[in-house]
Amino acid sequence: MSFQIISPAIDIAVIAIALAIISMMVQIKFLNWKKTRQLQSSIKEKNKKAMELMKKGDESSKREAEELQKQVMQEMQAQFQNMPKQLIVSMIIFLPPFLLIQNLYSSAGFIITLGFEVPLLGAKWGWLKWYFVCAFIAGIVINAIVSKLEKKGAF
Repeated sequence: MSFQIISPAIDIAVIAIALAIISMMVQIKFLNWKKTRQLQSSIKEKNKKAMELMKKGDESSKREAEELQKQVMQEMQAQFQNMPKQLIVSMIIFLPPFLLIQNLYSSAGFIITLGFEVPLLGAKWGWLKWYFVCAFIAGIVINAIVSKLEKKGAF
């Protein structure tokens, strides 16, 4: 018998959603959220412009596209400088709850059994697959909400 508050599936889903919210809050508060978003936007725009220039095919456009790609690489390098810090913060946040979930729910067996096969995931999901699916979906929803709030000037 495994541990449960409501049911293993609901318990793990709530934990995954809570950790996704905490992760987003930490990113916004401590990991220079605005700068990261600005860099991502700049990279996207420069890549788009470089692709348009490459389609033109003339030498001047190619040189300009290459210069844009150099700028993109520099901006990506700046973005990756925060990665070690973000990795450490993420480990501190996620490792203890993740180990707790494993200890409490690993004996639950299959938590979710679907009536159909999901590519790469199958039809029967244990605690690990269920956690990652919940965290993935929660992350997408939270990111969309934060993006909307960001556009409204909340950040």
